[in-house]
Amino acid sequence: MWEVAAHVGPAAGLHSLDLPAGAGVVHQCIPSSRALVLGSTQPDAMVDAARAAAAGYSVARRRSGGGVVAVAADEVVWVDIVIAPDDPFWDDDVGRAGMWVGDAWCRALQSLGVTAGLAVHPGAPLRRELGRVVCFAGLGAGEVTAADTTGRPHKLVGLSQRRGRWGARFQTIVHRHWRPEDWAGCLAECPPGLGEALESVTDLSAVLGGSFLPTADEVTGALAQALSQR
Repeated sequence: MWEVAAHVGPAAGLHSLDLPAGAGVVHQCIPSSRALVLGSTQPDAMVDAARAAAAGYSVARRRSGGGVVAVAADEVVWVDIVIAPDDPFWDDDVGRAGMWVGDAWCRALQSLGVTAGLAVHPGAPLRRELGRVVCFAGLGAGEVTAADTTGRPHKLVGLSQRRGRWGARFQTIVHRHWRPEDWAGCLAECPPGLGEALESVTDLSAVLGGSFLPTADEVTGALAQALSQR
């Protein structure tokens, strides 16, 4: 049975946690305040710090790549999983490496009543350049989409990874509420098509169609259960 380890703190501190590599634990990261988290290669100027502060967001940085991610305790479920190179889940192919994580998220969300055509993106990244600005504007291998009533896919679960000789750390986020209007104005760069891409994102409140919205603890527990049943 996979266990849940909860960590509470500012986003910067959660990203810098030295989590042990080992199967059987999902790390629930609970941000104590709102933050806009830059990807490892993004310049500081990507976010206007003054505007972010006025909107109630601090600015942090993570060591995995990709674009800006907005986090807040009541709006996201943030779960990290760390495995060693000798773990059965390990895959040397970076593109395939996170597929099992996406599969587990699908099973977890289905157990919570999400039936909106869940799928794990298997191929090359989509909207790569926009994803380098805002993580959820792009779509990469292992990330999960949910289909609307027309069958159009909308990104639901984001995934990034850090790899080294010690193993791989998969960082995943699903939004309970997706509110880009709260922070998009803090971005210094808004390339053409970004707004449309952000509209292609969905959240649990939408895909559950007015049903009971599970807490972050319940979602994390469902993910741990899904991993245990693999």
